[in-house]
Amino acid sequence: MTAHPYSEDQLVEQPAIQLLAALGWQTVSAVDEAFGADGTLGRETKSEVLLAPRLRAALERLNPALPPDAISAAAAELARDRSAMSRPAANREIYALLKDGVQVSVPDREHGSQKTERARVVDWETPAANDFLVVSQLSVLGALYTRRPDLVGFVNGLPFVVVELKKPGVPARAGFDDNLTCYKADIPALLAFNALLIASNGTDSRVGSLTADWERFFEWKRVEREDEPRRVSLETMLRGTCAPTRLLDLVENFTLFSEHKTGLVKVLGQNHQVLGVNNAIAASLKLDAEEKTSVQKRLDSMRATDMALIVSPGQNEVAQMQALGLDIVPHRKRMNVEALDEKFKDPSDPLQLVFLCAMWLTGFDAPSCSTVYLDKPMRNHTLMQTIARANRVFPGKHSGMIVDYANVFASLEKALAIYGKGKGGERPLRDKSKLVGDLRKAVKAAVTFCAKHGVEVAAIEKLPSGSMKRLSSIAAAVDALISPDPLRKEFLAHERLVYTLYEAVKPDPAVVEFAGRVAFFSAIAGEIRTKLSPGPPDISGVLKEIGLLLDSAITGVEVPAKPAAALDLSMIDFKALQRRFERSKTRNIDLEQLKAAIRRHLDRMIRLNRTRMDFRDKFEELIESYNAGSRSIEELFKELLELSRSLTDEEHRHVREGMTEEELVVLDLLTRPAPDLTLEERNEVKKVARALLAKLKGLLVLDWRQKAAARAQVKLAIEDLLDGGLPRAYSKDVYKQKCSSVFEHFYENYSDSGTGAYAAVG
Repeated sequence: MTAHPYSEDQLVEQPAIQLLAALGWQTVSAVDEAFGADGTLGRETKSEVLLAPRLRAALERLNPALPPDAISAAAAELARDRSAMSRPAANREIYALLKDGVQVSVPDREHGSQKTERARVVDWETPAANDFLVVSQLSVLGALYTRRPDLVGFVNGLPFVVVELKKPGVPARAGFDDNLTCYKADIPALLAFNALLIASNGTDSRVGSLTADWERFFEWKRVEREDEPRRVSLETMLRGTCAPTRLLDLVENFTLFSEHKTGLVKVLGQNHQVLGVNNAIAASLKLDAEEKTSVQKRLDSMRATDMALIVSPGQNEVAQMQALGLDIVPHRKRMNVEALDEKFKDPSDPLQLVFLCAMWLTGFDAPSCSTVYLDKPMRNHTLMQTIARANRVFPGKHSGMIVDYANVFASLEKALAIYGKGKGGERPLRDKSKLVGDLRKAVKAAVTFCAKHGVEVAAIEKLPSGSMKRLSSIAAAVDALISPDPLRKEFLAHERLVYTLYEAVKPDPAVVEFAGRVAFFSAIAGEIRTKLSPGPPDISGVLKEIGLLLDSAITGVEVPAKPAAALDLSMIDFKALQRRFERSKTRNIDLEQLKAAIRRHLDRMIRLNRTRMDFRDKFEELIESYNAGSRSIEELFKELLELSRSLTDEEHRHVREGMTEEELVVLDLLTRPAPDLTLEERNEVKKVARALLAKLKGLLVLDWRQKAAARAQVKLAIEDLLDGGLPRAYSKDVYKQKCSSVFEHFYENYSDSGTGAYAAVG
């Protein structure tokens, strides 16, 4: 499917790749990476974080006098496992190798012995002598998870730069919190060679070191001089830090490791330091005091958050609570002495979290309350009034949130039927054709408003999708509409009306006409809001304290041995389900249940056999088309039923093939895709799949993935069995691809103890 022009890929990632190419980087996508020596990157498995062919080529080019054995020794030292070291320590050790070279032993022919030389890894003086490659969507396998950074910049085969991108409107900090931080824990090997990390949403970009928290990530506003004209944030960041000459200068001359009470810290010279002076050390002098202040502020914030219990008084409650190991006396004293209701209504008061039973659920009004957590059944007016507690209008509050732990919303439709009528007894429903007309007027008014303030929507839409020009136009539009306050508020009101009407019209196909412009307005409005509120508050400490409080206060209950079963696709009578849906008054609920069942089924099937990914692609395509208004709910339900039938049929295919699920996976890897095979040839491949599985399971010794000799033995067995068993229809290139696919499958799905994901499948 064609990517949306305002998606992260088209609006941010593709322009970044194009700019890096213009700066001198080679570029390649690893979305469909082929593995093996002749593959996309020359990697054997997803766990490899170095590009071995490029590293060796660079070492040979930079050290022409060194013999092959010395080159191999240098490459081995760079690739050595450093997982036992802390991330900063491993990074510092590798940094020393990059700066000073790798010590290797070479023959001393003059004295008939050995001598020590240093193999250069990077040519710092001549940047063009190095190999610069940026890889998009590189999958990296860690001990537990596979992660896929947006961009990884390799210098001579070593991953120097990791870039995480978000679309405008999503804070750049999300790239740090949700992605870069995750990579540190899940794929630390990738970051052992890291020089710098970048997080950007196109209009807000930050760069930092491996050890920096978000407060230590900083902007890069100028490329060459302080008085140069401003560019869009991402362009300035990439030109200033990733142009080959500037990147090597930043790594060689403006990188510092410093020991602190908190541990080893890596410091990068900031923009003004790099432009103005050659003293990167100044940035680290205030580190201790600033970090202490930052930590203290967080602790003060956590300690300042107040919580209270609000319950009606009961007969003999003290004894009842004592029998449960609880002391209600201090809570009751507080309820009697303090005006807790008034304190909770005051948004500036530390009391921000209350635990209720029935009090305050009805007749209590606190407009600033934004979230209600429900953990008990409710119906009718009680449910409606409880929801209303979080849905009052309050400055800065877009809408309330209800967190439903007890499936309370199953009663919502009935409550709406009773209490959702408007004046005169009419239900608050309107003809969608009128909504479409209102949406068209709202879009036209928003376009006119933008044009009045120098933002020509039609002209921006004509700019090439995926270009830096379009990203620059978004930044210019934000600048034009963000100030003064009355102008910004009027634009945001236009955008809110357009978006509200657009959501109301969905899933009517009429929304397709407006999708592009709604996405444009949303991108501008989202980025304006992000600029005004650049990052969410750090409440991790508060959440931890809440978790500890709940752990200590909640008593466990016995869980039924057989909980309510989820929808089982294998047991569905599809015709009966279709008839029930046609008569149903809760079609949205029925649809969501079917979607959830299919999603669970797909996750399990793909986890066992990745060649089934086309089923997930089909599922996501159906859901996306429905969300965009291209399919009606009836059409979607019918097509999902057809997909469900296909999944059930696929799940039983191993029986028809006369194989186990585990054997079928190997067969699919060898035949999807494959050359045209006769029935006899296909049966030969089935025999090979069975023999290959039996042979390899005998070779998967303890820690086989960590031992080079064991990995080599597995690879050799695969090559020998496939070479001797596959029919002549398999060409040399297809044979190599199949060897790589099978090895990758066993590497990813069979643990270091030799056990696989199929033990319970049979």
